[in-house]
Amino acid sequence: MKALMLSYLMANPLFSDMIDSIGSVIIRSSGWNADFNAMRKARLGVTLYRWSTARELNL
Repeated sequence: MKALMLSYLMANPLFSDMIDSIGSVIIRSSGWNADFNAMRKARLGVTLYRWSTARELNL
């Protein structure tokens, strides 16, 4: 059940968009926007955020 809930959260477009926008705010505030790897860093940040959130919720 917990795995199902986690996969729903990750597949939910609204949740994904929210996480992506948080990631882009973090990128802008740390001055990575001039970096050509910014999108890759954003994706890494989103992945790490999702992983740590799942761990905190014990999903």
